[in-house]
Amino acid sequence: MNETSDQEPPNLPFALLLVTQLGTYAVIVLVTVLLSHSTDLSFPTGNPLPSRIK
Repeated sequence: MNETSDQEPPNLPFALLLVTQLGTYAVIVLVTVLLSHSTDLSFPTGNPLPSRIK
């Protein structure tokens, strides 16, 4: 049990995971905005996503 706790502090993986999740969310939002701007066919007006971003 001591080997697992001595390998890495819990703060590093958590921060890395947080950054990864934020980065992924940012990419998704970026792609969504780009798609909604380039073509309205991809996102119908009834979708809550584009209205939430606007």
